[in-house]
Amino acid sequence: MNVIVVIFGVLLGLSAGYWGRYRFPIVRRGSRLDERLGQLNLVCIASQGLVALALAFSSNMAGIPALAFAASGLLLGSVPLYFAKRKDPRLAGAHGQGSHVNEERTLSMTSRWPHSVVYTVGYVSLFAYIVSLGLTSR
Repeated sequence: MNVIVVIFGVLLGLSAGYWGRYRFPIVRRGSRLDERLGQLNLVCIASQGLVALALAFSSNMAGIPALAFAASGLLLGSVPLYFAKRKDPRLAGAHGQGSHVNEERTLSMTSRWPHSVVYTVGYVSLFAYIVSLGLTSR
């Protein structure tokens, strides 16, 4: 197994630890710990973008290297999008006018969905490249 694929797996595991942050009641949205976990996730995603490039070059451009380059660009390009909060498209029909006061109303109306979409497409591209490596090595 390629060492770079193992490094990718470790970094993916670290990012997956951030994805599950809302399962734990001690981490509130917008808290200091939430922001630190977000920064750790950004470092992991940027590192995975660099790993995608290294994987393409270390495999002597085997498989479909355009997938690795696309994955690298998407993963690295998603990092600046982390700071852009947009209105959540799932709430397009919701007006958010209720009788109860919600302290996190502004947090719940916006999300970092552009960042999530871009790095998810980057992950799919990187997985496709890893699969293409396996198919061409036979």
